[in-house]
Order: sequence, then structure tokens, then C-alpha cells
Amino acid sequence: MKQYYTCLKKLILIPLLVLMAMSLNAQERTISGVVSDAQTGETLPGANIVVKGTQRGTITGTQGEFELKIPEGADSLVITFIGYQKSTIRIADKSVFNIKLQRKVTGLDEVVVIGYGTVKKSDLTGSVSTVKSEELTKIPSSNALEALQGKISGAQISSGSGEPGSNPIVRVRGIGTLNNANPIYVVDGVIVDDISFLSSNDIQSVELLKDASATAIYGSRGSNGVFIITTKSGGENIEPQITFKTEYGVQQLENKIDLLNGREFAMALNDISPGTINNLDAVANYDWQDAIFRENPVIQSYDLSVAGGNDKLNYYLGTGFFDREGIIPKSNFKRYNLKLNTKYKAKDYLTFGANISGAYSNDDNAPNVVGTAYRAWPIDTPYDENGNFAEVRGNGNPLAAIEYTHNYSKTYRLVGNLFTEIKFLDDFRFKSSYQLDMSHGKNRNFTPEFYVSATQQNPRNALSIDFTEDRTWIWENTINYDKEFDNHTINAVAGFTAQERYFESPTVTVYRLVREDPLFWYFNATLTDTVDVSNNLGDAYQTSMISYLFRTNYSYKKRYMATVSFRADGSSKFREDKRYGYFPSFALGWNLSNEPFFPELKNINKIKLRGSWGIVGNEKISWFDRYSLFGSQYGAVFGDPEKLQPGAAFFSAGNNDLIWESTKQANFGIELGAFRDKLTAEIDYYRKLTDDILVLLDVPGFYGYGSFQQVRFNAASVLNSGVEMHVSYKDEISDDLRYSLNLTGSTVHNEVMELGATTPTDSVIYGGALSNGKRVTATRVGESIGYFIGYEVDGIFQNEQQLEQYPHLTDQDVGDLRYVDQNGDGKITPDDRVKIGSPIPDFTFGMGFNVSYKGLSLSVDLQGQVGNELYNAKNQTRFSVYNFEGRVRDRWTGEGTSTTEPELDGRAGNYEESEYFIEDGSYLRLRTAVLSYDLPDRWMKGAGLTSASLYLRGTNILTLTKYSGYSPDLGGSPLSAGIDSGIYPITSIYTLGLNVKL
Repeated sequence: MKQYYTCLKKLILIPLLVLMAMSLNAQERTISGVVSDAQTGETLPGANIVVKGTQRGTITGTQGEFELKIPEGADSLVITFIGYQKSTIRIADKSVFNIKLQRKVTGLDEVVVIGYGTVKKSDLTGSVSTVKSEELTKIPSSNALEALQGKISGAQISSGSGEPGSNPIVRVRGIGTLNNANPIYVVDGVIVDDISFLSSNDIQSVELLKDASATAIYGSRGSNGVFIITTKSGGENIEPQITFKTEYGVQQLENKIDLLNGREFAMALNDISPGTINNLDAVANYDWQDAIFRENPVIQSYDLSVAGGNDKLNYYLGTGFFDREGIIPKSNFKRYNLKLNTKYKAKDYLTFGANISGAYSNDDNAPNVVGTAYRAWPIDTPYDENGNFAEVRGNGNPLAAIEYTHNYSKTYRLVGNLFTEIKFLDDFRFKSSYQLDMSHGKNRNFTPEFYVSATQQNPRNALSIDFTEDRTWIWENTINYDKEFDNHTINAVAGFTAQERYFESPTVTVYRLVREDPLFWYFNATLTDTVDVSNNLGDAYQTSMISYLFRTNYSYKKRYMATVSFRADGSSKFREDKRYGYFPSFALGWNLSNEPFFPELKNINKIKLRGSWGIVGNEKISWFDRYSLFGSQYGAVFGDPEKLQPGAAFFSAGNNDLIWESTKQANFGIELGAFRDKLTAEIDYYRKLTDDILVLLDVPGFYGYGSFQQVRFNAASVLNSGVEMHVSYKDEISDDLRYSLNLTGSTVHNEVMELGATTPTDSVIYGGALSNGKRVTATRVGESIGYFIGYEVDGIFQNEQQLEQYPHLTDQDVGDLRYVDQNGDGKITPDDRVKIGSPIPDFTFGMGFNVSYKGLSLSVDLQGQVGNELYNAKNQTRFSVYNFEGRVRDRWTGEGTSTTEPELDGRAGNYEESEYFIEDGSYLRLRTAVLSYDLPDRWMKGAGLTSASLYLRGTNILTLTKYSGYSPDLGGSPLSAGIDSGIYPITSIYTLGLNVKL
């Protein structure tokens, strides 16, 4: 019986198994293909291929081939191989696959983009820092440079202003000039002055070239540093990949300035003028900061891109929209951008390509009401009993200023690079590219007729329109030679470039428009019998430059490296016999760890030493500086009958003997790898000396140029030196748990070595002009550029005896600041002003921490600086009685009551430039914190997606600082840095984002 049942079961199971097999076979199909190296084309045996979301898979054979049965509905394949990046390939209806894997590049094997080429980091002799795309998108900003704060050693990046659309201020290895100290940017080969037209999502990587070996290939423009921006591109035989990213967030004012409230201000008024306010309980208490700052203004962005390619054509197309409302009304910024990168291989030896970026931006420009709100009396309210704007004592009614401002800017920008590349003689490559950078701007500013008070009114409406045309073309022709043979590697480039720039910015203003409706904001809408027009031709110039360049990189046995480069630039800004500047550089490198005698150390696996020396230049001055100019704004009355006749007269003096600024820079660096490159470190020491700095100097009256004339001279020398470091540690505890830690730090010593003096007054250059006419910075030999100058404060005059004992200003009295008589002449004069601080930090730093577990990851970045001071100019510039900062609560009210805060007496003696207005500018900021979650693969399969992630992000979350203003992150020109005259606040931003790949 038992045998019977066993036989019966077999008879039943056999047909069932056959049916199941037939069913499974009907739901499966077979695919095949080859897996190979994307760079060399070599096949990869032993690569793992798995059907995504299943356990079904195979490995490639000896020739990289594979064959695999996949179930019906399988979405994609996941291919992995040791030393290569994981790749996910969509299956769709394809049956045969040619899969190319990209090599993993880490540590010293990473490829670094340099001027006119690339080089392996192991062969690099210059000082270059790299930041990848994933770091650039951590900050929601209209400019990718803001994301580099604390990420890159050797660069001080200051926000300067929180106004939407504003550009950060960048200083590379200190300040080496007294004029334009900005670096240049090379976007896909196009040299530009800023990258505000780019979306961070379109950028693949940013390299900062810092030492002369790296920057000399850019010659005249390399002295302030060179940022090379590489944007994203497609690839060979890559299926189209669509990426969509969106963010939505709100902004908050991180902190308010501590100002007196209504009752406190009324008490202060009574101190200044007793009896001004009789009933302290009856005064209003209006918070003007709350009035001008909006709650939770929105920031949002949307980016869509597609990338792919075949064996002939690869492409990347990206488009985006960025919209940020300002925390002050009428300060919004919108930008629409388009990015197209494409390359077409017509023949094996012939390639055509284009890199095109387009952007349209729309700015609402709010009036500077930060300073107005700071000064406004808190006992005044914005509206009268009829609902009209009321007079606000101090500096006007901030809300009325916003209401009556209609200032809008539109800018169109096109940056493009069209190129042809020809390969010949196996190792040579000729490339010719034509580059364009064109922008057209239009600003429309309408001010209606209004009356708020005698000091805040406009008796006739006015419309001003500014037009800006800025066009630059560059034609570059280069030949590259790349050869590897035996133990030698040679990479060389030689070329010729030419460029021309044209700029024009006229302004037209008309008055008394027929109506004030926006439909009538045009020139022809004026009253016909009262047409009133003024024209300003503005600035206009045309400059050109031609250049010759050469560089060769040589490596022997991957141990010894040498780089030699040279560039000659000829600029039309100088006369013919002084037109050219010549910029050579030399560098050596030694991969010590590649030597046969290098010991087998347990922890240290890589050591590289490098050193360089070179010269770079700068000619960022006005085209007019070499010429003496006539002005056409003059006229004379004569004739019969007499009337005003237009004319021209001498306007400004020039200097035809100008030559290039030149910066000589030496750099010594060491690169380390330890624990199998889990720990890497780079440390550099640099010393750069800039000579023949082009600077405006006062000229004496007996020269015959007229009063207050300044002429450009090669008249200064500045030294910058310091140490930079970048340390990184990365580890994988398991396949699911990874973490990394990054540290950057930079020091800088800035010192003026020479300052040519055409007159005795030119032994020092004063800058930092405030609205009250005072200058609070100075530059002289032995000190840093643009240090703060003023009186040293030695307490408060406590009584009449001290007032008689110590020198003081004529309008000072008991209770006022006591200034130090530095020269001992018994008087307080401008000669007693000394250095009271510097806006240049001693040390800038950043730290980043990242940890991920399965699909969850957390990223935290901190950034800051120490050792610099800031000048609180908004507290000093007082033409009448304004509101006061909270520090005056501790003011002197009688002998012994205070030794730091003077009496509120209304006298001007306490508002001289002095260290009373100097504050510590050091800070530590929690720059970003990002929590993201990668959605599970099983969800992606159902939605037809390759990947998707959600994230929450905070930006500028917390700033620890002693500074009393909105933000210690101030920038400025070399002679006017670190001065707070009422900056637009930097906000905290909290966003929710989604990133999807199809």
C-alpha cells in the first residue's frame, strides 16, 4: 500500500513539475552581452551581474561575456567589479548589452583638471584643490561658490550680503593687490569673471589652482587664483538617464540686532536733552526690524537634466529654475538657466563639440532699509491716524522707502564654447575653440511723486533706465602631445589665444511721466510741454589681448615629476613697448613611496613631495588709466545773446608708463596616504610676493591736474605667506555602514613691503570711506592691506580732574571716550590714530562629517574663521540722533558707573574713528546639516525609477560669534573689507528636497 501511494504521488507530481517548468520558461527570456573597461576597452572577466531586486545573477567569462535568463518584467541589471564603479543598466526590450564600467579613482589615482588638460593626481606637481558635485549642491544658492565655504583650503569665501542673487567675495591665498583681487573662472574652457549663470546641479567638479605652477598657464589672470569648473556631460554607449531635483524651503532671520525699545530710547533722549519726553509710559514701542523683515520667505528650485550617448554622440542637457524671495520685501531673485554639452565624433580622428550655458535672471532691488530701520526711532510708528505714511525720525520711514521703490533688473547671459578637435600622428591632438561670453542687462527704476516728510520726499516722478552690453570673444588654438613609453610619461601643450572685450553702459532718465501706472514706465510717456531728460553715457571701453602659452609635464617611473610652463600676454591696457608680460613657472615632484627602497610601513602607504616657483600677473585695471581724459559735462556762457554753450575740459590725468603687476610665488607641499588611503592629507606652505602693484595715488596740486586728483602708478609690493592643509578620513565598516571626516584649514600673513610715494602723503593710503566722510582703513609698509585705523580708547573721562589731566578733543567732556595721545604732543590729532584691527583672518577652517547606513545618511558641515576684526560703521555714522544699540544700557551716568560705555551727550567727540567701533569677527557656523533617505529598490521598481531620495536640510543653522551685527561673514574690496554699514542679513534656510533618476 505504501508503495502504491508513493507511485501515485510521483504520477501526480511529474506532470505538475512539467507544467511549472513550462510556465516558468514562458515567463523568462535570455539576454547576453559583454562587460569591458570604459577607458581601455579591455574585457572584464569575473564581473558580477545581478537582476535588480532578485537573487538571480551570473558572472562574466574569460572574455567578459555573459548570458543570463531573466524573469518577465525584470527592470534593470546591477553590474559590479572590484576597482570599478557600480553600474545600473535599464533592460527594457534589449537582449544584447555592451556594458562599459568606469574605474574607481581615489586618492593619488584621481584625475585632476588643470589648465588646457588633465593629469593624474599622482603626477601633479602644483597645488590644486578639488570639490565634487555632491558637495556643491548642499547649499541652496544662486551661486555655487557659496557651497565652497570651509570646503577648500587656501580660499576665503565671504557671503558679504544675504541679498538674493548677490555674489560671494573670494580671496585666494590672501590679498595680493590693491585693486581687483578677484580670481578668474574657467567654465568648460571659457574664461569668465563669475559663475552666477550656472546651476550647481550642472557642475561636475571644481578645481582651484593656487600655486604659480598651476596658474602660470593663465599668465596675466592667474595671480588671484583660478577656478576651473567642469560641467556634466554624457558618455559613450550610455542609456539616456533623466534626473529631476526639486527643493522647497523657507528662510528665517537668524538673529536680530539688539536695539533700544521705545521706553529705553525715550530715556536715552532725556539723557541727551533732559525733559524731551515727559511721560515715559505714553511712548510707543515699535520694532522696526520686525516691520521690514518678512516671516518665512520662500526659496525653491527645480532642475531637470538628461544625459546619454552612443559611440558617435554624447550629450548632456540641463534646465533649471531658481526662485528666492528676499527677507526684505521687493528684494526677490529669479533665474532660469539652460545647459547643453555635446560632443560628436565624426571620424576616429575628428571630433566636434559645444558647451553652451544660457541664463535669464530677474531681480527686484529693494532700497537699503537695513540702515534706515537700524536708525529709526522706536517711539515713532509708520502710519498716521489717516493710514498715510508718517514721518519717522532718525533716517526716514523704512516702510515708505520700500513702498515707493520700483527697481527691477533683467539680465540675459550666454556663455558658449564651440570647438573642433583633430587627432594626428597617434599622440598629437589639435584643438581650436571659439568662446563667447555675452550679457545684456536692463535696469528700470521708477520713483513716484510722494511726500512723507521734508527729508523724505520726491517732488516729481522719475524713470531711469540703464542698459549694459558686455561682450567677450576668445579664440584659442592648442596642440597637445600625450605619450607613454617604457617608464616615461609626457604631456605637453602649446597654443595661441586672442580675445577682445567690449563694454558699454549708458543711462537715460526722464521726469514727469503722464501717469505713474507701470503701463506708462516708458520714455515717451512724459508730458509733452514739460519734457525733462538727462543722459549719462556711463562707461564704455574696448580691450584686447593676445597670448602664447606652453606647458610640459614629465614623469619617470611614476616617481619623479617635472612641470615647466610659460605664457606671454600682450594687453591693450598698456602702451606698445610695455604691452607684454612674461610668466614662467617650474615645479618638481617626488613620489617617495614608489621608490624600491621605501620601507613596508604598517600604516603609511603613500608619500609625495612637491615644490614649485613661478610668476603670474594681473592687469585688472581700467582701460582709461593710461590716458588723460577730457570731460564733456562742462559749458560756458557767451555769444550774443548770451547762452550756455556745450564744451569740454580736462577731467582726469593718466599714466602712460604703467606696466604689469607680477606675483612671484614659491610653494612646498607634501601629500600622505595612510591605512590604505583611508586617511589622506595634503599640507602646503606658500610664499608669494606681488610687485609693481597698480594703485591709485594722490598727486600734489602743483602737478597742475587740479584738486583731489588720483593717478594710477606701479607703486606697491605685498607679501602673502601661510600654510594650508586638507585632511580626509574615509572608512567602510560594512557594505551598509560608511563614514568620512574632512578637515581644512588655512593661515595667511599679509604685509605691505613697499609703497611708492610720489608725495609724503602717499606713504599711507587711506580707504574705507564712510558716509560721514571719514576713512577708517589704512595701508602702509609693515602692515596688512586695509587695516583699521583710529584712536586707541583708554577708558572714560570720569571727572573734571581727568579731563584737565589728559589731552582731549575740543568738543569732549566728562563721560566721553578718552583717546590715547600716541605721540605725546599733548593734543589729540589725526596723527594719534594707530592700527586698531585687521579684517584679514589669521585662520580659516572647515569640517565636514558624513555617515550613511543602508539608505539613510547624515551630513554635517561647519565653517569659520578666527583672528580678524570688524568695523561697526553703522553705529558710528550719525548725523543726528538715531536709535542706539543695546550696549548703551551700560552707559556712563556718573563717576564710576562705566569705564567702557560713554555718556549719551549728542557731542561728536565719541563718534571719531576709534577702537570703540571695533568688534571681534571670529565665528563658528553650523553651515549645513542634511538628512537624506534613499527610497527602497522595491519601491523604485514599481514606479519605474532607477533611484530616488528625500532629504531635509538646514543651512546657516547656528553661528557662534561675539559680533553684534546680523552676520560676521563680511567681505569687501581690498581697501574696504570688514566694514558693516548695514548689510543685508544672511538667513537660515530650511528645505525639503526630492532627487529622482529615471
